[in-house]
Order: sequence, then structure tokens, then C-alpha cells
Amino acid sequence: MIEKLKDWLKSHTLWRWAIRPTLRVQLEQLNTAKPTVFYLGLPEHGNLGDQAIAKATEIYLQEQLPQHQVVRIANDAVLPCIPLLKRIMQPNHLIVMHGGGNLGDLWPGAENVRRAVVKRLKKWPIIQLPQSVFFIDKQEHTLSKKCYDDADRLVLVAREEQAHSAMQQAFTCPSMLVPDMVFTLSGRLKELPIQREGVMVLFRHDVEKLYNDNVREGVIDQLGDLFDRVTVTDTVLPTGVPLDQRDDVLIRFWRQMAKHELVVTDRLHGMIFGLITQTPTVALLNNNGKIISTFETWLQSVPWIKVWAPTDGPLEVAIVDVMRAPVAPVDFSRQFRPLNFYLANFRKGE
Repeated sequence: MIEKLKDWLKSHTLWRWAIRPTLRVQLEQLNTAKPTVFYLGLPEHGNLGDQAIAKATEIYLQEQLPQHQVVRIANDAVLPCIPLLKRIMQPNHLIVMHGGGNLGDLWPGAENVRRAVVKRLKKWPIIQLPQSVFFIDKQEHTLSKKCYDDADRLVLVAREEQAHSAMQQAFTCPSMLVPDMVFTLSGRLKELPIQREGVMVLFRHDVEKLYNDNVREGVIDQLGDLFDRVTVTDTVLPTGVPLDQRDDVLIRFWRQMAKHELVVTDRLHGMIFGLITQTPTVALLNNNGKIISTFETWLQSVPWIKVWAPTDGPLEVAIVDVMRAPVAPVDFSRQFRPLNFYLANFRKGE
């Protein structure tokens, strides 16, 4: 009872003080008679992988549900918005949750928000867009399982085989397998640079890395011997990205990336950005399996993208392989058919 009281107080305090005034007005004045998609969890932090997922998702929703109005709710506004959403939601409304790599206890804050949405809005259709799954703590897994299995119309989407297998083992609610939402941008970027020179190195700066700094420095040293121009950066910016600046930030980053003839990365979205900018890419294995599972699920037939580990032999061989391979746009529309089919059910009510 005490815990329930704490939850109630927390939700009402957030509702009164944390919800953004413009968002509250938008929700209160919303034409609820129209078919509506509530897109929950948009990021405003500096992770460009998450920002690209959001951009790709909005384009995808506009194409798949052209008659629906899309209401975007940033991640830190989701919890305080739940009471109002419960009041205004109608049978022809749909909840879509932001994709990424935070389903599980690796990022407990994100998982707690997801549980709150599913628990309190469980009567409405909810789809969790493509995610990776990581549970270590059995108690956390039990809490999520009870919440998700109890939802009336929840559908989970995995973005690679490893995640799909984990979903099927962990939960009884329906699930499907489609690529990360950024794959929908493959072949769609315009005005990419024609002249390319040097290598862009996209290495993560946090603790979630497979190799120690000496190994990573060794990779950079090798690249310095092979290329006159080596640009070392990350797909995570030190500052946040407001919603109204997201598209400009992403386009600038992708154009800068496409000025290089090679990408070497230990970031999942470094590899995916290589795909959409049509830049030959060598991806280093990471410690959670996201890169290798994504590669094996969707990218094995793309000759100019490879996954490499020190045990695979010289890095230079992998570089030569991807740079010699022909580069061309890759169409992943067929791989998104399961999600298209699901959303087609909502077009019937438009």
C-alpha cells in the first residue's frame, strides 16, 4: 500500500510540475475524434543513434499511417503525461514507443518508464518499436514479464535475431522481427559527397566497450599508417539535441561521414550510418552482441560492411575487402513487411 501511495504521489507531482506547458495544451486541445498515434519517448540527449531512430520513425509513421495525426512526447515528459493520455485516448488511437537498445535492466530508467506506460495504458494498442533486449537481474525480468504479459494489446518488436529470441523466451505477448528503424533510411539520403578521402573512426567513450584502450589506440595507429586523413569522433555528442534541431544535426553528421572513404566503428549505429551513407565500414565487435547479431541478421549480403575482431586476422585485410567491394543502395522494405502489416490494421479505421 505504501509503495502504491508513493507511485500515486510521484505521478501526480510529475503531472503538476514536470509536464511541459506547450505539450499539455496540445494534448488538452487535441481533436480526439481523428485517428492518432502517440509516439512516446523521443530522445533529446546527444546520442545520434537514438536521434536517427526518431527521425526514421516519424517518416515511417507518416508513410504508413498518412491520415493519422502524430503526437510526439519526449522521453522525460512521458510519465507526467500518462494521466492525461488515459483521459483522452479513443479506440482508434495507437501508442508507439521509441525503439533502441534499452529493453531490460541495462538502462533501468527507460525500462521503468516502459513498464509504467504498459501498466497504466494496457487497454489500448501499444507497439514497442525495434529494440535489443538485455536482462541480468532475475527480479527485474520478473517485473517486466508480469507487466508485459498482462497487457491486453502489447506487441514487442526486436531489431535482430538475438533480441527476438530473448523476447520469445522472456514474454508471452506477441513479438516480431524487423530491422532497426534507421534501416528505413537506406537509399534515401540525398546530396551525399562524391569526393571521399580518409577514414572516420567512431569509437564510444563510455565503459560499454569490448577492448581496452590500448587495443583501440592500436587500431587508430594502424589507420594512421594507411590513411593520410583520420577523423576520430563518436556518435554521441557532448550536448543534447532539441527536437527542432535534430534533422539539421543528423544531416550535418551524415554528410561529414560521407566525405570519408571508410568508417571504422565499435558503435552499432556507426555501422548503420555507414549503411545509409553508403560508406564502406568495418565494425569492431562490442560486448553485448548487438553489432554481430545485427550484422548476421540483416547485413551479411552487404559486401562493403564487415564485422572484425583481432582474432579474425589483420585489420588491413578487412579494410581492403570492404573498400574493394561495389557500393550501392540497399532496399530493406521487404524486411519491414511484418510491421507494415500490423499498422495496416489501423489504416482501416482512418
